[in-house]
Amino acid sequence: VLPPAQRSLTDWVRLLRSQPDPSLYAGDPVRISGFVLPQPGEPPQLARLLVRCCLADATPVGLPVRWPAGPPPRADQWLAVEGTMAIEEGNGQSRSVVVAQRITPIARPKRPLEP
Repeated sequence: VLPPAQRSLTDWVRLLRSQPDPSLYAGDPVRISGFVLPQPGEPPQLARLLVRCCLADATPVGLPVRWPAGPPPRADQWLAVEGTMAIEEGNGQSRSVVVAQRITPIARPKRPLEP
C-alpha cells in the first residue's frame, strides 16, 4: 500500500472503490494529476483514462474536487493538484473529496493513460 502522497489518481479511485468509508482518508495528503472532466450538475472532477484491456476500452475515472472560489477550470485542461482528502455530505451520503490547495496547469503527459 502506497503512502497517501504517493498515490496516483487511479490509485485513489481504486482504493475508494474497495474501501469507500471516507473517514478512513480524511486529512490524507493528495498529490495527483489529470484532466478536468465536466460533471452534469456538479463541479468538474479531475480524471484520467483507465485502460483495462486495450486502448479501445479506455474510460475516464475521476475524483470529486472542491475547487477554490472563482471560475471552474476549463474542460480537458491538464492540472497537477495538491491538497487533502476530506468528507463531503450530500444527498444523505458521505463521500471523499479532494480539497484543492494548490493547482498548477501542466502539459498533457506523454503517457496520459494509466493501467
